[in-house]
Amino acid sequence: MKKIFRAAKNTDKLRSIREWALTIGVAFLLALFIRTFIFQTSRVDGSSMYPTFEHGDLLIVKKYEGILNPEEYTRGDIIIFSPPLKNNKKLYIKRVIALPGDEISIEEGKIYINGTPLNESYIEDGMYTEAIHLATSHIISEDELFVVGDNRHPGGSIDSRTFGEVPFKNVVGKVSYRILPLTKIRYFD
Repeated sequence: MKKIFRAAKNTDKLRSIREWALTIGVAFLLALFIRTFIFQTSRVDGSSMYPTFEHGDLLIVKKYEGILNPEEYTRGDIIIFSPPLKNNKKLYIKRVIALPGDEISIEEGKIYINGTPLNESYIEDGMYTEAIHLATSHIISEDELFVVGDNRHPGGSIDSRTFGEVPFKNVVGKVSYRILPLTKIRYFD
């Protein structure tokens, strides 16, 4: 009788271990799916998006919009992307300034989109936008974005003015929330 009771007890233990292993496995796969296709966190490294973001801010990035419909990006969105530079492993954070088909020019420190000055309430007053490598007006290619950092101080941002347009395929996602520091929690959309 003791042997039967012990065998039943061992079977229950084994079943419990299997259930826990299955639960942990499913949770791991779900977390991997969410991180790969839905959301991820990203920490701001540097000051290229100052004053909007500061070094060390922790952000939540929505990845599914770009995967499902990259044409949904709009002017003013803040994106995380891999720049079109050789041997670059670092992700960048910048603001979408121009969309496919837009004509962009920078004249006397002001960005123009399709001949109209861009309203940039997010940059500091008196900031001058250097043209850098954008000597004349330029039409943005299909499936690409023109991005610029909010920090317009000389050398404040390496962006599309330096490395050119960002292909949709390089975009990781769109910044949705700043969650740290706690005093600056904010929704972006």
